[in-house]
Amino acid sequence: MDSQELIAVLRAHAAFLAGRPGGIRADLKGAILSHMPLRKVRLGGALLAGVDFSGSLLTEADLAAADLFGAVFDAADLTRAQLARADMRGARLRGAKLSHADLREVDLRPGTLAYASHGLNVTERRKADLTGARLDGTRLDGADLREADLSDAALAGPAASVPDPAVREPRAADLNGATLVDANLAGARLKGANLSGVDFTRAILTGADLRDANLRRANLTDADLTGARLEGAVRLRDLGSFPHELRAVLHLHDLWIRTNGLDGTRADFSGRDLGGVDLSGADLSGATFAFANLAGARFAGALLTMANFCSAKIDGADLSAADLSGADLRRASLARARLAGANLGPIELRNSVGAYTGRLWPANLEEADLSSADLTGADLRQAKLAHATLNGAVLDRAMFPGADRDAAAGA
Repeated sequence: MDSQELIAVLRAHAAFLAGRPGGIRADLKGAILSHMPLRKVRLGGALLAGVDFSGSLLTEADLAAADLFGAVFDAADLTRAQLARADMRGARLRGAKLSHADLREVDLRPGTLAYASHGLNVTERRKADLTGARLDGTRLDGADLREADLSDAALAGPAASVPDPAVREPRAADLNGATLVDANLAGARLKGANLSGVDFTRAILTGADLRDANLRRANLTDADLTGARLEGAVRLRDLGSFPHELRAVLHLHDLWIRTNGLDGTRADFSGRDLGGVDLSGADLSGATFAFANLAGARFAGALLTMANFCSAKIDGADLSAADLSGADLRRASLARARLAGANLGPIELRNSVGAYTGRLWPANLEEADLSSADLTGADLRQAKLAHATLNGAVLDRAMFPGADRDAAAGA
């Protein structure tokens, strides 16, 4: 379909929606609309079964209540799009960006597709595929995602950022902050997904695969987890399990996080002696540990995004699998520290209303001492490493820019 034909269809559909004479519901079943600029397009209630939207720009598009049975949205940008009540059975959204989109009451159950292949009529039961999709802040209240696949996968479809799917790295779905109140995710595959802050109130998660998922701050009130697989899933520890003298500080910090700073108090451990303290699994995002003694402390699996460790003594501490994205570790001493699987990559900043800005804030390890530290599998992409010391550090499978690594290793 050329652009002039599409424009004519869209105009006729606009008249249909407005109830004007000559209006015709858009029927684009099976059309190829890939890699097209369709920002704010109005196709609510349209017939779009099997349409290929892969790689298209659909930000703020209106596709509410549309027939999108078996449609393909691989690597499409659907940020803030309206998809409420759409029929998306068997749809494919591999690597799609659905940040802050409205998918309330959307139907993402498996669908049976019929097509001709080699002269034969073929039917295929296809599950909705959202592997690698970004769904942070997405509204999925009342959505039906039974058996939907949101797990890690080596994606075979096209991708805007990685054109060769053969070398695409596995990614898990990111639903950070999404709302899934009353959603049906029975049998859904969410292995390794980021479910931090997701509201699963009264959601059905029977038989769901939640292995290795990040469930920090997730609300699972009255959720049905019967038969769900939770091996390796990361949840925050209950405050009552932390040292008594720290509980009040952690409680106020948790309140500070949950209210975006409107209530509670940011945790400030500047200059304190916390050697050997166990804060594994704690959410201390944005906390301050500047000049503190944290030698031998345990922060395994802790959430420490944007935390300030400037000039802190963290020798021999356990920070394995901790999230230190955007953290300030300038001049910190991390000799012999365990950072295996830690996230020291950048964090995307949000504005005052919590919306992502597109700006990345890197972790800063300038002049940090990482001698003999275990950085196996750690993510140091975009981290600032000028004049950092890595003598004797274990760097197997660590991910970071070659130039910064060379500069740090030679410091």
